[in-house]
Amino acid sequence: SDDDVLAVTSSAMLVRRTTWAELAGFDPGLPTADAGLDFSIRTRLSGARVVRVPDARVARGRPPEDFGRRRPSSDRVRARIARAAQLHRRMTYAPGGALLFHWLSLVPLALLRSIGHLLGKRPGQIGGELAAAFGAAFDGSVPAARARLRRVKRIPWAAIAPLRVGPDELRERRAATRERRSGRAEEPELVRASFLSGGGAW
Repeated sequence: SDDDVLAVTSSAMLVRRTTWAELAGFDPGLPTADAGLDFSIRTRLSGARVVRVPDARVARGRPPEDFGRRRPSSDRVRARIARAAQLHRRMTYAPGGALLFHWLSLVPLALLRSIGHLLGKRPGQIGGELAAAFGAAFDGSVPAARARLRRVKRIPWAAIAPLRVGPDELRERRAATRERRSGRAEEPELVRASFLSGGGAW
């Protein structure tokens, strides 16, 4: 069906109580970002459907990244939260045989990505990149998350592969997002100030 999707956001979900109880709700290791994505993926792997309602409209006060915060999160904080959630899901979804490889690659990959941030004039994201990697390496919520996934998983990962966004479409979406952000910017970013204040000099 055209209405079947891989996931919906946590702030716009309508979930059956039996499904919520079977899947044990949201993953405590994802308190903000990707909670809806992870829950939707587990729903799919359990054999149930995730369906969108294009005409539905939901109003929310603040984005999930701002839960528990007095002030809106900065771009730097949102990038760190998103990366931490991505690494948590990677450790949760990894096959048992590849788990050690993923764990050993966390810090080296963070160093490589930090070099990419530096070359891409995003030094303010280096600290968040390293923090997310070390946090994932010692994330005590991963074993419980993997156990929940094993308990409900009834269909293979290949069954949900067609619902994933392809590389070409993903690049187009990211390019469109960058264009929207640059269009909202009133003045160019001061790279030098970000470099010094964000720890890029180190």
